[in-house]
Amino acid sequence: IEDGRNGFYIRSSSAEGIVDALGKLGAVDPHIVRENAVHKAKEFDIRSSAERYEKLIRFSIEYYVG
Repeated sequence: IEDGRNGFYIRSSSAEGIVDALGKLGAVDPHIVRENAVHKAKEFDIRSSAERYEKLIRFSIEYYVG
């Protein structure tokens, strides 16, 4: 989570920590935060993850096997 950009990090589960995070809501456009969160989440979907693993495996084979 990028605090204030694609979500809000609550540093502690205390009432003060939650109040602090909620206080940040007024300083951002919630629609932009949502769009940023959706964009970031796409980096972790199954297709993206599989493609990154495939590239890593191919690189490893080329590097170590030749």
